[in-house]
Amino acid sequence: MNTEGHVPVMLAEVLATLAPQNGATYLDATFGGGGYASAILQAAPGCTVFAIDRDPDAIARGAALARRFPGRLHLIEGRFGDMLALLRRWHGEGRTIIAVLHDMDLVRREFPQTLMLARDCLAWGPTAQVLTAENRLRARRMAEAWSEAAEACHRAA
Repeated sequence: MNTEGHVPVMLAEVLATLAPQNGATYLDATFGGGGYASAILQAAPGCTVFAIDRDPDAIARGAALARRFPGRLHLIEGRFGDMLALLRRWHGEGRTIIAVLHDMDLVRREFPQTLMLARDCLAWGPTAQVLTAENRLRARRMAEAWSEAAEACHRAA
């Protein structure tokens, strides 16, 4: 798939933490170049990925990836609110839901468990225990310390 030079951030760490499983369903809420969706589909040949992006060009580019994984990658041109409706439906069906979000108020409202990543796994557990001021500050410092020019990510203290 043409990802137009985009390399997913922390792909190895995300895959290690997510540990894609056959039979599981995943939601890529920012499909973009399809890097995460592709990696998840390759890691678990029996899983399914629903991918949402509001950019019609991203969805059009994703068609080639969907052909590589027939019946396993479902592309949805839509907005964040569309994703929430899908998540609520899945939750009602008793499915486990893993989402990647940046809206902390939404996370607090909708998700009982949270995994916080900022160039590394910072915390995982009940949302109220993960989204503390201390963890958010650590995440911000790590993001601010990141340099694209650096040979490796140096974590902020």
